[in-house]
Amino acid sequence: MIRIGPLDIDLVRREARTDGKLVRIGNRAFDILELLIEAQGGLVSKEAILERVWPGTVVGDNNLQVHMSGLRKLLGDSRDLIKTIAGRGYLLVHASATVVHDHAVPALAGQHAFTQSAVPNNLPAYSSALVGRDDAIAEVSHALGSARHVTLVGSGGIGKTRVAIEVARGMLACAPDGVFLASLSSASDMSGVLATVACVTGVPPEGCPSTRERIVEAIGTRRVLIVLDSCEHVIDMAAQLANHLLDACPRLRVLSTSREPLRIPAEALYRVPPLDVPEPDDDVQRVRRLSAVSLFLLRARAIDARFAADEASIHVTGMVCRRLDGIPLAIELAAARAALLGIDTLAAHLDDRFGMLTGGTRTALPRHQTLKATLDWSYALLDEAERKTLRRVGIFADRFPLEAAIAVASDHGTRELDVVAAIAALVEKSLVVASTGPGNASFRLLETTRMYALQKLDDNGERRIVALNHARYLSALIDGNARAQSRSASECWRNRMPELLDEVRAALAWVLSDEGDEALRETLSVNAIFLFYELSLFDECCAWARRALAVMSSGAVTPLHLRARLRLLAALGSTLVRIHGPNAETYAIWKEVLVGAITSGDDMFDARALRGLSKLCEGRGINAINATGQLPVQEKESVNKQESRPSGATPLHGYA
Repeated sequence: MIRIGPLDIDLVRREARTDGKLVRIGNRAFDILELLIEAQGGLVSKEAILERVWPGTVVGDNNLQVHMSGLRKLLGDSRDLIKTIAGRGYLLVHASATVVHDHAVPALAGQHAFTQSAVPNNLPAYSSALVGRDDAIAEVSHALGSARHVTLVGSGGIGKTRVAIEVARGMLACAPDGVFLASLSSASDMSGVLATVACVTGVPPEGCPSTRERIVEAIGTRRVLIVLDSCEHVIDMAAQLANHLLDACPRLRVLSTSREPLRIPAEALYRVPPLDVPEPDDDVQRVRRLSAVSLFLLRARAIDARFAADEASIHVTGMVCRRLDGIPLAIELAAARAALLGIDTLAAHLDDRFGMLTGGTRTALPRHQTLKATLDWSYALLDEAERKTLRRVGIFADRFPLEAAIAVASDHGTRELDVVAAIAALVEKSLVVASTGPGNASFRLLETTRMYALQKLDDNGERRIVALNHARYLSALIDGNARAQSRSASECWRNRMPELLDEVRAALAWVLSDEGDEALRETLSVNAIFLFYELSLFDECCAWARRALAVMSSGAVTPLHLRARLRLLAALGSTLVRIHGPNAETYAIWKEVLVGAITSGDDMFDARALRGLSKLCEGRGINAINATGQLPVQEKESVNKQESRPSGATPLHGYA
């Protein structure tokens, strides 16, 4: 129970009493009071209150003032306990606490049975609202109620520390002998880890080094919660200490944060998810309600209260949040830039996010002051095989299977097993996202991580070889599956084809660029055109076929080159008929195929060209040709003879 002036506040039951009598207090007024109590004497901004009490809603200042006046009225002679800080917000200057042991109702985040003065602790008092983390806090609190050790894992900037602190604040009832935050960010070895934990747990400095035994003696059988924050760079030492303390102190609980698990027997894992981001077609009301956008608007309006809130700006804000993968640190940095430069300017420069998203709070750790610094910290903790694998799988535009990672990342110095181990480690260290479902797992990089990986790929001069491996893998994959003999294999391949489109487009764009590989211009181009045709993407099929033919026209003339041209022309002719029907352009294309097939002695494409011309001569097709140019009699005769010749493979992919 918390006493504020004449009021006894029960945050668990959400009740207020005076002299034992229940006092009527509205839900929103209680939410405001709860937020002031959570700040523990710290300043709570007006924006934080509006976001907590009226999320996703635009309300006038008078609504807030009415509720604040109501709270002051309830306090009576103690109304001055709620202070207004002009232009900044409000604070609750004093709240005495009475300890109430009620194990039947565990304290969760936002439902605190204790204040900072009642339980020994060193938790910081945050004045800014924590957006979109209610479910995470509740789930971690529940997990910590049944497991003695929980580790929050997630990528840099995902908000692990903030969630851990709020969980710890809500667990004061379960650890009446102390809740201690030990930030290991400045530790570099076991002595540093021991010194940090010893300091926060009250081990007296007696001129001798801190030891595990002295920490165990200080904790003993007390009901204590220790938060080990930022363990990733001293992961082995943090794991050893946590394991030893849990074994030696039966009533101790440990909540740790790290970019990878500690991997000790008692550990339960909770992966901190990104904030919710909108889909491209979400309406403006839904976009406003999602947690990533709510955080962006809250931070932007803290800098500029007039930050754009029109429908177009909200949709651009949603797009920015989506491209930033819902990572709170990135969103906060972006919001600060948008408040100064405008949301449209920020969105236009998001491809240069590492140069754009700087200027974090001056009190933040150096690795949290820029987006690049956050990723630099994670990258520096990887071994060489993990670094090489991370930057090389950045070539994938979307999800990729393990076999694809092996194809692009392995070389004479990195074996297949090295890549497998590196992918597993990168997933564990929150740099690669794994998805499991029927069959094999697939993997992907968040967009920000992928851009960082590509930057590192360029820094190491590996872009061309990796792009070459990527294109070769896709070309072989399409070609091999196109030749599948069994119906089940063919159906499986057809179901998977749409997943490859973004990869194929990226590889094809590289192959047809000045940097591309000449041999792959002939193989990947044809295989990719088959993919677009099979998926009925006829306009795209034509566009890529024309582009490939234009690039190949300047290449050396070889038998393979000529055959590739025939395949591309045949694909273009077949597709144009579907789009525009028979016309003079289609006739010219099939005529070129026929001439090329006869010149090179290619019977299969000779037959395919005759078949194509035959279709043009059917019905009004021949009339369309006659309207623009007569089909010579000798060619008509050749066309009519095609029934007596080997037909070859008629589907587009029959070019074995």
